[in-house]
Amino acid sequence: MDNASKALIMAGGMLIAILIISLSVYMLTTARGVADASERRITASQIESFNRFFISYPDEITGLDVYNIIGKIEDIENDVSAVSIAPTYSGATKAQVTLTENFKDKYAYSYSYGSNGAIASVSFTKK
Repeated sequence: MDNASKALIMAGGMLIAILIISLSVYMLTTARGVADASERRITASQIESFNRFFISYPDEITGLDVYNIIGKIEDIENDVSAVSIAPTYSGATKAQVTLTENFKDKYAYSYSYGSNGAIASVSFTKK
């Protein structure tokens, strides 16, 4: 009888140990899921902030706006901590719009998104 009670105590101890291990694994898995969700929200916020500069311009802009947008793209290219790679641009260069009289020229402005949701390309068309 003495051995049977010791065996029951040992079995109960094992069940409690398994229960504690199971709860620990469950808590770690849940905590990782929360951390992943938080990381996705931060990344989405960073991309939204990245895009905000480019989407703030209307469909028709001036040469000065073209100059500013290209300058921002060059700043992103030089920033090693940028959220996304710098967008490509086409249709105009800083040299073309640098002359004072060209700052007033009108350009059609459009952009497209990349696979991660960030602006990937910008295009200018002189009107």
